[in-house]
Amino acid sequence: MIIKMAIRKKNRTKAGVNNASAFFDFSKKALGDKRKNDLSSKIIPIEIVEKVGVKMEWDQRFNEDQQPLDQEVSTFIANPLWEKLINSLQTTYQVEPKLAYSSCSMGNGYWKGWNLKFKKGGKSLCTVYPKAGYFTVLISLNSQELADAEVLLQFCDDYTKRLYQTVAASKLGKALSFEVTNEKILQDVLAFADLRAGMAKKKN
Repeated sequence: MIIKMAIRKKNRTKAGVNNASAFFDFSKKALGDKRKNDLSSKIIPIEIVEKVGVKMEWDQRFNEDQQPLDQEVSTFIANPLWEKLINSLQTTYQVEPKLAYSSCSMGNGYWKGWNLKFKKGGKSLCTVYPKAGYFTVLISLNSQELADAEVLLQFCDDYTKRLYQTVAASKLGKALSFEVTNEKILQDVLAFADLRAGMAKKKN
């Protein structure tokens, strides 16, 4: 019995190794002969990863030395709300996102990887963190903005109201992280970004 169990365990291990080898062999062929010997330092196209059924997180897809292109960000998020956010911020405030890499390990690496920062007049409107199928928007309100934020909150979605009440205020204000999964949440994000931009205009 012990011998049979050992054989089964060995076979399972061998099968796992073979599956991993098959994945990288397949990737090498898809990437072309020129990159066969340097696969570990290259980006594996997401369509290849999907073909072999391997799910990759954002920070695994693009490491610190592999800055994503605009189209690659859109492809990973794969949500029309992303295009709406980009178009609205660019049209309303004439701003372009700037990529930055975060090594933050909080939340099991939830914040790790490349993010996109939108600034107006040197002040942050929001920071976007790509996720598979959606995206997270971080908006930091300073203590002077909280009174206006609570007025704005009356017209927001229930999700946003719960989020605001859940986040504790500090001397610096509040940092709200919106997981944008529907149109209502997106509109709330744009409203809070507008609040940030409005405060920047008053100071200027």
